[in-house]
Amino acid sequence: MKKPPKKAKKHTWKRGSTPRLSSSQPSHAWAWVALLLILVLDGLIRSRLLDVPLYRDEGEYAYMGQLLLQGVPPYAEAYNMKFPGIYFFYALVLAVFGETHRGIHLGLLVVNSITIILVFLLGKRVYGSWCGIVAAGVFAVLTLSPSVEGFWANSEHFVMLPVLGGILSLLNGLESGKRQYLFLSGVLLGAGAMIKQHGALFTLFAVLYISYHSLEADPAPARVYMGRMGIFVAGCAIPFSLVLLYLLKAGVFPRFWFWTFTYAASYVSSTPIASGLANLKNNLWSVVRHSSIIWILAVAGLGVLWGDNNLRTKRPFMTGVLVFSFLSTCPGLYFRSHYFILFFPAVALLAGIAAGAIAGKLATYHPAWIRTALPVMLTTLAICSPVYAERNFLFRLSPDEACRELFGSNPFPESLVVAAYIEKNTKRDERIAVVGSEPQIYFYSHRRSATGYIYTYALMENQKHALSMQKEMIREIEAHQPRYIIFANIAASWLISRDSEQFVLMWLPEYLKKYYEQEGVVDILSKEKTDYIWGAAARDYTPRTLSYLSIYRKKVEPAI
Repeated sequence: MKKPPKKAKKHTWKRGSTPRLSSSQPSHAWAWVALLLILVLDGLIRSRLLDVPLYRDEGEYAYMGQLLLQGVPPYAEAYNMKFPGIYFFYALVLAVFGETHRGIHLGLLVVNSITIILVFLLGKRVYGSWCGIVAAGVFAVLTLSPSVEGFWANSEHFVMLPVLGGILSLLNGLESGKRQYLFLSGVLLGAGAMIKQHGALFTLFAVLYISYHSLEADPAPARVYMGRMGIFVAGCAIPFSLVLLYLLKAGVFPRFWFWTFTYAASYVSSTPIASGLANLKNNLWSVVRHSSIIWILAVAGLGVLWGDNNLRTKRPFMTGVLVFSFLSTCPGLYFRSHYFILFFPAVALLAGIAAGAIAGKLATYHPAWIRTALPVMLTTLAICSPVYAERNFLFRLSPDEACRELFGSNPFPESLVVAAYIEKNTKRDERIAVVGSEPQIYFYSHRRSATGYIYTYALMENQKHALSMQKEMIREIEAHQPRYIIFANIAASWLISRDSEQFVLMWLPEYLKKYYEQEGVVDILSKEKTDYIWGAAARDYTPRTLSYLSIYRKKVEPAI
């Protein structure tokens, strides 16, 4: 009688199943020393440019966070299509580090450092210490790059913190069978989606990976699978439910829904596919060109992932992370440079896999120092090459010069001067209006806006709500009669196209002539020179460029 054949051993990703790379792996202690070195170097480079002026997106987040600290909910006095999680995160940063641009960038340094640690832990879990160290270094360098506005606290930095924490908790939950990890994963990934809608793609990845793990990699009964999925989804629902209840209680849910769903739907569907592909080509090249060795290493890591049978149990996870990380950059097909921060952890992990594979191949080489020296030299070259290419920005430019280098004649350094003047010449409860998209002026001046339209981009887009938005902005300004009106004659502050409705721009000159007088002009002559004209001299001043700010003060009404 024949014995029944033995069942094939199932390949599942269990705790401690990192592929063996012999003695080429650095010790546990040295891995943490290397991580500490990465964090220190990253912190030193970032600390030099903590005082870079805020740009528009930061101004929006900072102003909304400032309003939150004053008890004003999102969408009540300032409108935008982003989910409110980023505003709560900024409010926390402002409360801890102070309501200054330096405090915001110090908060970014802390958030980025924690994210680097999470990338290290994830890489170490995927392919050992070499992978973790290299992934952490690659992520640190990529997020420093001016090509992705790395020194400015964009929402993508804050998305990746809970997302990577959620992914690590997901792996813990599936490996250990402990549902509290799955619940925590859901909470963290749900929080990532509430910081920015793009983060929802990582939640979808987690849903699919739970399904794969429970149905294919480590088959479980249907009730176990449904239990895992249920607890994860329940965790995801917590952040959204809390925010929803807060907005309902605050009475701003209708406006939240309009901006984040109704208007946002038209915004993300307005880019033709051909234009989107052009955006991807141009912006991806700007991101890749100074860090090409890293991207080559990442491509090599993808080859290792699919060519090394020791990694076959990791392929579904890593492929899913790669695909959904890229998809998170795609909504709207704008492919703005800072969107690629969402893609960097996947790139860093693949580069780490390649480095770990190289270290493994060298494990038997003699003399012994070659085993460590060659991988260190290669990864150091990959990590340091973009730092060297961007050395002028990273090590030489002042904060204002760095801002000018990246954003040209946009009035970001000038906003500090204008805001200081406004703050000095107004009372705390007096309102101002910035007609343009320069919300950082509200934050710097600690003055509230006379209109919820802190951006004018939506007003200039070819969308059906544009005219009604412009009329609402006019009504709000006329109702509040702000003490000062700042008009931004900056092309990038409007993005006017040939199809733009310009009702608000026709209304403004007559309104200013009737009720206001010009008290200041900020004439941006070049990257190096800006003229500030105040008082009587400003009333007859004609700007010498097409990039300037005009500051108008409400006329004093004659006493009766």
